[in-house]
Amino acid sequence: MTIWVGAAKTHATDKEFGVEQNNRVAMRARELLLIWHKTFLLMKQVDLSKRVR
Repeated sequence: MTIWVGAAKTHATDKEFGVEQNNRVAMRARELLLIWHKTFLLMKQVDLSKRVR
């Protein structure tokens, strides 16, 4: 069903849709990377505090 809808669209709107999807994916990836980075830093801090004690 969705394939036919995609085929019915013009090339321009198809491209725009693709760009929109890519941006959304990129934003999500950036969010996940930020969360992972924060978690990593937090773990590092905990590890350091354990070593100090």
